[in-house]
Amino acid sequence: MSSNQSVNSPSDGAVDVYAASAAMLCLVHCVAGTVALLMSLSLPFLENELFHKALVVLTVPATLYVMVAEWRAGNPTMSVIAIVGIVLLTAGAFYPPFESVETPVTVAGSLLVATVHLRRLRFRKKSSA
Repeated sequence: MSSNQSVNSPSDGAVDVYAASAAMLCLVHCVAGTVALLMSLSLPFLENELFHKALVVLTVPATLYVMVAEWRAGNPTMSVIAIVGIVLLTAGAFYPPFESVETPVTVAGSLLVATVHLRRLRFRKKSSA
């Protein structure tokens, strides 16, 4: 396959929608949590670290699947972006030394992961038209 092709199995679209949605939930969780904190609102689910960790655990497997599919399809750039996003998301959620920069690290990781999945969805839509 050429470097601009992507794997297009029927289930890939669902995986991309799922993972992009989970990544965007991470993003919303971080931003909403920060806004709630700044406004001194008490929204327990936004402050709950378990919620953040659960979103990461839900996002990582689908993104790893896509990373491998993109690599096999000859798109190493998308694979590298996906792995950097996974590393940032995981570090923000599970690596204690990153606690002071958790929100920006997680937001960056979420944006990278969502970008990969949304790009794949756009490519699928374009190639099916």
